[in-house]
This record gives sequence, C-alpha cells and structure tokens, in this order.
Amino acid sequence: MEKINQLTIKSPEESILNFWNKISRNDKIAFASGFLFCLIVHFFAYTNTLFIHDSIQLLNESDGLQNGRFFINLLMPLVSRITIPWVIGIITSTFLGFCNLFLTKTINISKPLYIIITGSLLASFPVMAANHIYFSSVYIYVFAMLTATLCVYFSDKNVILSGICLIISLSSYQAYLCFAVTLFLVKMLADMMEEKIKGKQVILKGLKYISIIIASTIIYYVLWKGIMFIFDVDVIKYRGYNTFEQTLFENLLSKLFTTIICSLTISCGQTFTLSLPFKIIYTLINILSLVFAFLNIPKKTKNRKFAILIFLFF
Repeated sequence: MEKINQLTIKSPEESILNFWNKISRNDKIAFASGFLFCLIVHFFAYTNTLFIHDSIQLLNESDGLQNGRFFINLLMPLVSRITIPWVIGIITSTFLGFCNLFLTKTINISKPLYIIITGSLLASFPVMAANHIYFSSVYIYVFAMLTATLCVYFSDKNVILSGICLIISLSSYQAYLCFAVTLFLVKMLADMMEEKIKGKQVILKGLKYISIIIASTIIYYVLWKGIMFIFDVDVIKYRGYNTFEQTLFENLLSKLFTTIICSLTISCGQTFTLSLPFKIIYTLINILSLVFAFLNIPKKTKNRKFAILIFLFF
C-alpha cells in the first residue's frame, strides 16, 4: 500500500509538457517550418474552393485498387468525401512538417537557418504547387513523400521498416519512388562529405540501398496483383497502366543496353538526338566522372570540391 501511495499520477498537462521538453529544438523548428510554410505558401488554396475535374470526381475504393494505389483507401477516412479546403490543408501541412523533420535528420542538417530554408523549399517547390491543383488528393501525395523520406531515414536503422515505408509510399503514389532514390543519393553524398563512409563502404552502402529499393518494389507489385485478384478487379486503362508488363518486357528488358545508355545520357538534355556511338562515348565519360567523384569526395584532397561539383552535375 505504501508503494501505491508513493506513485504519482501525472495530469494530462504534465504529460504533454514532459513530452514537449523531450523533443529537441531542431526537431521543433523542422516540423514548425514545414507546417507553417505549407500553410503560408498555399494559403490561397486552403481558403478558396477552386475545382478541376479531378477534384469534382471523388476518389473511391476501386480507384486505389486498379491503379496500384491501394493504401489510399486507408488515408481517405482522414478527410470527408466532400472537398473541405481547410481540413485537407491542415492534414497536408502536418505531413509536410513531419517530412521536413525526418528529411533534415536524414541528411544531417543541424543549423536552424538551413532547417527553415529546407522547409520553405519543400513547401514552395513547383511540384508541390502542382500537387495542389489536384486538391482532393494532395494530402496523399505529401504522405507518399513523407513515407519515402522515412524509408531513407530508417535505411541504416531498420531495413525491414525502411522497406515497409517504401511499399506504403508506392501504394500511395508511385511517382515518389524517384524522390526516395534521389534522397538515397543525397544521403550518401552527405555521409561521404562527413567521412562517415569511405572506400568500399560507399559501394556496400549503395548496394544495400539498391537492394531495399528492388525488394520493396517487387513486394509492392506482388501485393498489388494479389489485391486485384482477391477483389476481382482489373488494371485501370489509364496512361499505360494496363500495358505496363508488356512495355516492361518488350521495351526495357529486350533493349536493356539502349535503355541504360538513354538513362545515363538524360542529363545532357538533347543527347537523344545523337547517334548511338556518341551516346556510348558520353555514357563512358559519365560513368568515369561518377567513379572519380565517389573516390574523391570522402578524401580531404584538393580534388574534393571538384568531385562534389562533378557528382551534382552528372
């Protein structure tokens, strides 16, 4: 009885205050900057109702199953089936706040000013403005970006959790796979500059990240096929969804060499108009430049700054 009497039951206010005090200053700044900048930048959209065809045509359960975005069925209860700008705006801003928090932690941004700038860039980037055109589903896009960020954040902490986050991102909006891949590259660059990884560690770390991406994508695709089979629905006839497998095997696998060259020469703008020999030459230069960058960035040499520029350019 004495032990029971000695126990102190904290009030809700005290529990909230204790939780708030445990959060670091940078984490508070990161969330607040992402949340507030999203509200400020897109304030007009959140205070006005501007419909386009996608906003008027409300999402339903079969939409997510047919186009591979089956996780949106779990997100839709967050908002009403009627487009309510302020509700969607608050949810979107909350997701963006968490996205900025985990993104800055992932690439080790520690200065408050840089954290704030990162939040402002996330909120004001043209893609984010374009997402708000499709207002009824903008929170889904930002959630996909958040889970893609969590995938990279957990990649060195828990591989399984990292893979799960990427699967959720793909099943919300597949396009943010590119965001995850880019963030993996930026993370590797940041780790090399801080000399957290060197030499063979760079290659091993890269192979680890590639494995996470490939395994998660395969599991996601199997899940999508299984869900369509269970609910007896077909792939939607929209922008090549229904011909994806045929396109994959005919145009990618059967022309793998040409595809690799085209993908490596995309940074050169109009290189697709060049003949194949010139593409091969440019591709070799591209590969050698990237190898030079990866070998020199971890080292404190006079070539380091140049290597960083080479990496960012290619």
